[in-house]
Amino acid sequence: MQLYHFTLIKPGSVDTAITGCFSGRKVKRNEKLVRATEILVAKGSVLELYDCSEENVPPLSCLLSQDVFGVIRSMVAFKFSNTGDKDYIAIGSDSGSIVILEFNAILNKFVQVHVETYGKTGCRRIVPGQYLAADPQGRALMIGAIEKQKFVYVIRMDGDHLTISSPLEGHSQNTLVYSMIALDVGFDNNPTFACIEVNYEGADESDEAYQSIKKTLTIYELDLGKNTIVKKSADEIDRSSNMLIQIPEPVRGVLICSENHITYRKGSHNVRVPIPRRAGMPLERGLMIVSSSMHMVKKAADMFLLVQSELGDLYKVSLDLDEQKNVKNISIHYFDTIPVANTFLTLKNGFIFSASEFSDHKLYRLKSIQHSEYDESFEMIGLESFPTFKPYMSHRHIQKVQDLKSLAPVTDMKITDLMTEGSSQIYALHGRGPHSSLRVLRYGLPVEEEVSAPLEQSPPAVFTVKDSISSDFDKYIVISFTDFTMVLSIGDKVEEVADSGFLTNTKTIFAANIGEEDLVQIHPRGIIHIGREGERKSGWDSGNKLVEKATVNGYQIVVALSGGEIIYFEYDTNSGQLINTETNDMAQDVACLALCPVSEGHTRARFLAVGFYDKTVRLISLGQYDMMSILSRQALPADPESLSMIELPTGLSANDGLALYLNIGLSNGVLLRSTVDPHSGELSDTRSRFLGTRPVKLRNIRTKGQNAILALSSKPWLGYFNHGRVEMTPLSYPMLTTATHFASEQIPEGLVSIVGEDLRILSISSLADKFTQNVVPLNYTPRKFVVHDESSNMIILQSDYNTLKPSVRPEYLNFEDTEATPSEFNDVAYGAIKTKPRSGQWVSSIRVYSPKRQEHVDEYEFEDNEAAFSITTCKFATALDGIKPNSTLIVVGTAKDMVLHPTRKCACGYINLFQVTDEGKLQLIHKTEVEDVPYGLHAFRGRLLVGVKNMLRIYDLGKKKLLRKCENKLFPNFITSVSVDGNRIYVGDISESFHFVKYNVQENTLTIFADNTTPRWLTASALLDYNTIAGGDKFGNFFIARLPNDVSDDLEEATNGKEKWIWERGLLNGAPQKATEIVKFYVGSMITSLCKTQLIPGGPSVLVYATITGSMGVFVPFTSKKDIDFFTHLEMQLRERNPPLCGRDHLAYRSYYFPVKGVIDGDLIEQFNDLDLQTRATISEDLQRTPNEIAKKIEDMKNQTGL
Repeated sequence: MQLYHFTLIKPGSVDTAITGCFSGRKVKRNEKLVRATEILVAKGSVLELYDCSEENVPPLSCLLSQDVFGVIRSMVAFKFSNTGDKDYIAIGSDSGSIVILEFNAILNKFVQVHVETYGKTGCRRIVPGQYLAADPQGRALMIGAIEKQKFVYVIRMDGDHLTISSPLEGHSQNTLVYSMIALDVGFDNNPTFACIEVNYEGADESDEAYQSIKKTLTIYELDLGKNTIVKKSADEIDRSSNMLIQIPEPVRGVLICSENHITYRKGSHNVRVPIPRRAGMPLERGLMIVSSSMHMVKKAADMFLLVQSELGDLYKVSLDLDEQKNVKNISIHYFDTIPVANTFLTLKNGFIFSASEFSDHKLYRLKSIQHSEYDESFEMIGLESFPTFKPYMSHRHIQKVQDLKSLAPVTDMKITDLMTEGSSQIYALHGRGPHSSLRVLRYGLPVEEEVSAPLEQSPPAVFTVKDSISSDFDKYIVISFTDFTMVLSIGDKVEEVADSGFLTNTKTIFAANIGEEDLVQIHPRGIIHIGREGERKSGWDSGNKLVEKATVNGYQIVVALSGGEIIYFEYDTNSGQLINTETNDMAQDVACLALCPVSEGHTRARFLAVGFYDKTVRLISLGQYDMMSILSRQALPADPESLSMIELPTGLSANDGLALYLNIGLSNGVLLRSTVDPHSGELSDTRSRFLGTRPVKLRNIRTKGQNAILALSSKPWLGYFNHGRVEMTPLSYPMLTTATHFASEQIPEGLVSIVGEDLRILSISSLADKFTQNVVPLNYTPRKFVVHDESSNMIILQSDYNTLKPSVRPEYLNFEDTEATPSEFNDVAYGAIKTKPRSGQWVSSIRVYSPKRQEHVDEYEFEDNEAAFSITTCKFATALDGIKPNSTLIVVGTAKDMVLHPTRKCACGYINLFQVTDEGKLQLIHKTEVEDVPYGLHAFRGRLLVGVKNMLRIYDLGKKKLLRKCENKLFPNFITSVSVDGNRIYVGDISESFHFVKYNVQENTLTIFADNTTPRWLTASALLDYNTIAGGDKFGNFFIARLPNDVSDDLEEATNGKEKWIWERGLLNGAPQKATEIVKFYVGSMITSLCKTQLIPGGPSVLVYATITGSMGVFVPFTSKKDIDFFTHLEMQLRERNPPLCGRDHLAYRSYYFPVKGVIDGDLIEQFNDLDLQTRATISEDLQRTPNEIAKKIEDMKNQTGL
């Protein structure tokens, strides 16, 4: 088995983020040119660069997304005083090297400036990479490990080249590091770094040794004269200190964050203040700061920083200075509340970027920097008083302006067509606590409906025209019906006009701008030329023949008459008239026409494309010396429906040269795209894509400032340039009858479309998101879900640990402390109400959601501290009064009084049996008590398979509880999953991979006949066929285990003596027969769900996975040996000629825990299109292919899945 892997959705979880000006651009702000504000985020192995500008709508736009095939552990931005406005990036990763990157705006990608190797690969505690700090003056970098090792590098600019010194060691034996920063000491002093450290030398595992350990603030100085590292001081600090914050000049110093306190330190000068607490917060609970960001201003007195607590509360921290600019006090006040962030950045243009821990990332705008004036109330903790505040239920000092979608973490996923749309939707459970949700994902760009208005009937065509060709906005919408035309003016209101100059008593074949300020209307009997004020100029009459097809490009007009006669017109810029210059009889009817766009500074395009009903397209010259001569022909598999010629970039960025493409929409729903040679007109590099079941109509539009093509079939598609390649992506919207470009002051870039008998104005939200997400909020952390077949409703399990139910909150929470009544209380804003740690309190429920009606149907709350963990559907063969025969029942596994720490244990478990009423409500039939949580559930031959601890059981339906029929107690640890195919059962153990079990009907026994050779900590599984099962483990490994052909599970033959395996004991008490792992691949993060499915009807079966970091990917099986050989050699070439950005070897990365086997990495393959021309040509020559052939092969491999 050979699979092709590619990523569907990149990771959503942001591990770290930095801000700077990495492109070196200047932008205008407050009438001044300033450095552009950009954000660089690390999402697992992916670097993403965003531009943050007030001019953008929305403000954050993705400039680049690049996979480095390594774990990015830390990042820091730095710049030199003599290098202008560009920031460089230093990265600590799992490659064992420190890497310095530069963003190349011309190539639109990151390039390596320097790579310095210092240690082993992997995320090891003694190998530096976890911590990274840069001297504010750009003179040195310190990179540190969690334990012992630290290196300092001196960096300089030698002309235009960055140089880096050999590493200077700053190691400390038996030392753990909790935080590391660079101090701002100015140019006059040596670079200085600060760390929170613990020396554990001589410590043992006793409680007394732990209590005696002390944390220190250790200062390291790089002596530039002697080129050595000196430990200047190591002062004892609070044992709970967890984070350091740099204070820039002119104040300088460091803030030390610890439990309940923030301390300023500069030399021997200390100032310590308490952190304000929420009113009513339990006194025994400490409060920690988890992230911070400095807001830089010119005046030191106005400088402040924002810090965030573990509850999500933001505090404004400012330093009160005396006359000598020494800190005399720290002012800390409650500012606002946002979801807890892994990191957040305060930007110079007044925005706050928050990389949330378990929800969408958010961009806020600072509305006010004044802190809240809350009542001076205090609580005593020990001998110290703490200020208190009431958290807001809505933002007061900040305003949310944009969401960046994140699926981290995905807890469960299924792919099915519950909406009966003809293509599958992805249903994913996401989030934690009150920030949880169900995400419904559809493949397609997000579209917003701005305006919708009914029409008298469904028109076949719609056009927009501008006041002049240089105008930014459209003037009229021209709607063509079968026998008349309607003209609507665009302004504050869209209304019908009668003085536009258009002929309204006939249908319009084409309407467009011509020349600088004129309009043209082409109708069945001729052409009307309209002036700027609506006056009609000279026109043209078609005589006895009807105009059937037409095309206009602003200066040229071509019409096709019945019988195949083509007439060519040009606009004379001197006289302002249309001139008939050429007529040509094609001797057959014309199916469609398209003119090449006119290049800037010209008034004539050279090419005309004509489609005929003989299944051909011809490219005709409009040149002065070869007018109407045929330059090239292309045979087609079906009749052409429409043509379009468009110019799109050819390189890695939109600033590169343009290439001319001929797009051909066919009557069978296929779109062909060919490259046109600008000199000879030769057609080459033809690509095909199936778009739908209806004929393809094409229109040229503009979106997000670039040329694009709109293709309409059974669903709308958009072709556009994105990160170095031309992509074709569907729009997440129903079928459009017709559509064209639309621009107004309110909607600068949109579409005016016809849907049925409605006129709708649409806008495309983003080109970066290939999936449209519908968000359904949930109460608690979602665990699992199933689909009820009869109603197509989703049954969702939710449960949270150490959390109170809403019904008991008044006993624990005084709502006077929250500025909200019980009905106004907002879990999302305030956060879940937590109990004491290790209290074993659970809140859990089952929610019934209808995707078709998009509403919650029912919710069942568990009582008696039960928590739900597993769910399945089952049709029991046994009849029971009150239950409909052959009805689908819901089985839920719960645990009572479960405690997770220090060891997992519970009082007992229950198997809850529910039936779904006709109204969609859940009705409890009965519950069956078991020894532990029943985590593995699956229907089996009219009964129920249950995995309880290390026991696999079969239950049948009883009147008061389930009846145990048989069991097997020989599984190693804890059963987490159960799958079934016929009489064969596939059991997943929490740490011992898969076991293969055969059920003997005659003996009513369960027998383990095979298991896996490699122990795996299973987190997900999917059955592929009778002998093959796929799995994912908690370390991020994907694998497929298959039983060899000689493995037997025939119990009857075994008991008759013909097979000996049932009597044999395997090695180390394992099963006598073994499965082999035929596929091994590291995906980068823990797989939480696997699903075998077809993404499009009639498409190949693929395996889709989701991870805890919010990424989704696909494994596609190869169907030919030639494809396997080709992609294997291409992957080898790319590994050699395109090494990963952060110094990690690609083969080693994909073999993180086990050597990669049976998988071609499509994420690496797709980087072929991002290479420079020389490297692509070299690889192509080695593979004996052309670069276009390789690019087409890559595109076809992905297109077969429908993505």
